[in-house]
Amino acid sequence: MFYLHLPKTGGQTVATRLASAFDPDKVHMFQGDLEFPRDSEKLRTLLRQKEFIETHVAGAMLSEPINRPILCTVREPVGQMVSNWLHIRREPSNKWHRAAVSLSPEEFFDSAGDDVINHQATGMLSAFFPIRALTDSIGYYRAFNQHLQSGVDRIRWLVPTESIDEFLDLWSAETKRRVPNRTAMVNVAPPEIADDRTRGIIAVRARPHICAFDQLLYQMAKIRFAEYRREVAELVAPWSYPHDSRRACRMECGGIWLTDNWYDPEITNGKRAWWCGPRRVSEVRIWRANGERFLKFFVKDVNGITYRDIIAKAKETDERLPIVQEEVQGGNGMQYTIDLDSLRERDTINLLTPECYPAIVTTKHDMSLVRQSFIATDWTLEQAPAA
Repeated sequence: MFYLHLPKTGGQTVATRLASAFDPDKVHMFQGDLEFPRDSEKLRTLLRQKEFIETHVAGAMLSEPINRPILCTVREPVGQMVSNWLHIRREPSNKWHRAAVSLSPEEFFDSAGDDVINHQATGMLSAFFPIRALTDSIGYYRAFNQHLQSGVDRIRWLVPTESIDEFLDLWSAETKRRVPNRTAMVNVAPPEIADDRTRGIIAVRARPHICAFDQLLYQMAKIRFAEYRREVAELVAPWSYPHDSRRACRMECGGIWLTDNWYDPEITNGKRAWWCGPRRVSEVRIWRANGERFLKFFVKDVNGITYRDIIAKAKETDERLPIVQEEVQGGNGMQYTIDLDSLRERDTINLLTPECYPAIVTTKHDMSLVRQSFIATDWTLEQAPAA
C-alpha cells in the first residue's frame, strides 16, 4: 500500500495502525516528504523494497502509475482547515506562523492565498499532476475541474477521516491481514482553546470558496467509502440468492429479489408490498428457468410520479427493456410486464423513475421525510404475458 498522507486528516494514527499489519522491515513512514523530481529514484527504490509506504508528497511524484494501491484519507473541510490554522499557530518553524498568531483568522485566511485554499484537494492533485503549472497556464478553476476526477480515480481507498476505524475493519477483512495496533492514537492535537476554534470556524464558513474543492473531494470520499463497504460485504458474505426479506417471488427454480433501494416489505391488502426509495434507481435480480421470459409486478400506488414514468433497463448494458403497462379495472394501479428475452438466466434489472419524493413534498397531510416513488406487489416470472 502507498498512503498518500494529506496533513491534518488523522494520517499519523492511520499509518501507525496500518504499519502494524506489515513486517517492520517492509515499512517506510514518518521519514519526511518525497519531493519531485529530486526523490524519484528514492521512490522507485521504496516501491521495490517496501510493502507499506507512508509519506507526504511535494510535486507530481505519482504522475506515473505505481505498482501499489493508493490510500488517501480526507477530513471534513472546515475542521481540517481550522485544525491546520491552529497547527500553524503552534509551530514557530512554519513560514505562516507569525501571520497566524498576529492576524485575526479572517485576515489570515484572506491573505494566505493558495497556501491554504482547498488544502486537501491541492495536496491530492499535486501528487498526480503538475497542478501549479496547470493553474498558471489555464487558470485555477479550470485546472481543478479538469483533473479532480482523474486524481480520485487513481486512489484505491478514499476514506473520510471519521470512518478510519471502520476502514481498518473492512481492510482487514478484504486483505486477510490483522492490524495489531488497531486502537493506536498518534500525534493527537493538544486541547484547543474553544474561542480560537470557534473564531476559526466562523472565518472559514464565511469564505466557502477557500474549501469548495475540498468539500467536493470530501463528498466523493463519503460516496467511495460507501461503495467500498458494499464491496467488502460482498466479499465476506457473497450474495447467493437468499430467502430473505427482499425475496419478492420464490419460483420452483429461482425467483425475484429486490436487492437495492427498497424498503422493508409491508402488508397491503393481505399481500407483501415493497416501496422503492430513497433514490431514483431500484435494483431487481432475477433467476429464471427455461421458458420464463417475462417479469410481472403490480404497482398499487405512486408518489409524485405517474404510473407511466417507470422504465426498465438492463443494469450491465443500460439497454432499455420492453415494458408493457396495463391499467387495471377501476384505475387502482398498473400491471407491468417486462420482456426478459435479451437477458441471461440470472441477471439484474434497474427500475428507474424521474423523481423519488418524500411525502411532505407531495401529500398535504403527511409530514414524512421518507423518500418513496412507487409501491409494488405480486412479483412473478411467467412464460407468456397475461392474456
